[in-house]
Amino acid sequence: YGCMTLRWTLDKVGVIARSAKDTAMVLSALHGPDSHDETVTNVPFAWDGRQDVRGLKIGYVERDFTGSSPATQLLAAALDVYRAAGAELVRVTLPDSPAAAIYALLNAEAGAMFDELVRSGAINELADTGVNGRANQLRASRFIPAVDYIRAQRARTILLQQMNGLFGMIDTLLAPASSDAVTIGNLTGHPAITVPGGFAVGLPGGLVVVGPLYRGARIFRVAAAYETATAWHTKTPAGFA
Repeated sequence: YGCMTLRWTLDKVGVIARSAKDTAMVLSALHGPDSHDETVTNVPFAWDGRQDVRGLKIGYVERDFTGSSPATQLLAAALDVYRAAGAELVRVTLPDSPAAAIYALLNAEAGAMFDELVRSGAINELADTGVNGRANQLRASRFIPAVDYIRAQRARTILLQQMNGLFGMIDTLLAPASSDAVTIGNLTGHPAITVPGGFAVGLPGGLVVVGPLYRGARIFRVAAAYETATAWHTKTPAGFA
C-alpha cells in the first residue's frame, strides 16, 4: 500500500540498508497487515540476532560456484566462509522449469495495470522508446493470449511446489545475484536477501541467501553470519565513494 503497482501478484516491497541487522530492523516495522493491503499475510517476523550457522544445511548449485573467473572465485570463497563456520554445504539442483518463459506473466500483468495508458496514447510520452523498452513491452502485452497466461500461472504453481520441496531438504539456498534462483524466487515469493560478496574486476558482487516461505528470520541469520566473518559490507569499490 502506498507504492505504485506494476504487477499485482509479483510486486514486493524490499529494504535497502547497510547491513543485515539494519535490514531486519526496518523489516520488523514494515511487515504484516496494515488494514490497506489484503495480500499481506499475518505471519510474525522475529529475528533474535543469531548469527551462527553451525548445523544448518546450506544448499548451492555447484556450477554457480565453480570456474576461474574472479566473480566465481569470490563465490567459492563464500562457501569456505560457511564451511569454516560449521554449516553443512549441500549440492542441490534447481527445479527444471521454464522460469524465463513464465515471465510472460510479468508483461501481462503490467499491461493490465497500464492498459489505460496504452489505449489513451499517453504511452507515446514515455522516455524509453527502444525496441525492447518499457513502452513497447506494454503495447505488446495486449497480444499475450489468455491461454498462455493461464498455462504460465499453472506452471508457476508447480514451480512453487518444487521449491517448497527443495527447502524440505535444506535450510537456505546460497546463490550469486545472477542465479536462476533469483528469477525463480521472484515468481514463487520465497524470501531472499542480497549481501555484498566482494569485488570482481573492480565491481561489487552480490551473494543471495534464499529461504523457505515465512522463514525470513533464517535468511538474516545466514546473511549476518557472512557479514560477521567478512568485511565486504563495510567497503566501497574504487570510483563509487
